[in-house]
Amino acid sequence: MIENVIGLKMDQWAQDKAEEYFVRICGQVPKDQESFVSRMRVGSRLDIKASFKEYDYIAFHGETDGVKVGEELFQGGIFRYFNQKEPVKILPYLLTIGPLPRQGTKGLLEAFYVDAWGSAYVEAAHDLLKKRLKRIYGNSLYLSEPFGPGYYGIPVEGTRGLFRLLDASRLGMELNESGMMLPEKSCSGFFVLTRRPAPLPKDCCESCLSPHSCGYCRKYEGQETGKTQQ
Repeated sequence: MIENVIGLKMDQWAQDKAEEYFVRICGQVPKDQESFVSRMRVGSRLDIKASFKEYDYIAFHGETDGVKVGEELFQGGIFRYFNQKEPVKILPYLLTIGPLPRQGTKGLLEAFYVDAWGSAYVEAAHDLLKKRLKRIYGNSLYLSEPFGPGYYGIPVEGTRGLFRLLDASRLGMELNESGMMLPEKSCSGFFVLTRRPAPLPKDCCESCLSPHSCGYCRKYEGQETGKTQQ
């Protein structure tokens, strides 16, 4: 299985996308010096890289529907959803924008802006990666939005499975003992190619695809029944 490693350039289209995401995080584009300087600090040091592999989508049906990717089994409500959407391929991926600047950051406000710009650039990098994948796979199949461990009922431990599938060292990425990805502004997940459109469900409790296994659900259900679980 060939692993594709690509570099992504933050062009003007992606810069505009990053600003949109920054506004969502902060509520507006601040006019103060800290915001301007923090964007320059982050933007000038971006080293956006991604890697992905292509696998046939092999649905796994058990207590919780999942998908078999190589030797790894990933489970979560989202795969129950895709199992009904004529999936063809699944593309596990890793993505990073490189380490955020730490030296020279002045005060808590600029540190916050540095982190916010980092998150905004990661989202823009996802958009760049999706554009590249659409060019690779053409218009005959539909490419999903990205999703990964920690969302849609996929256990966060799934990150380790993704790191076993992909060579993170080629991107300068690693997974520490606690399961945190390094550099900090890095992410992992999947794209799915389907024969018909399969937009992701809304990212909210009302459309959650988890089998009521998260702490919030257990507490909420306990309150409904008068038996709060610890």
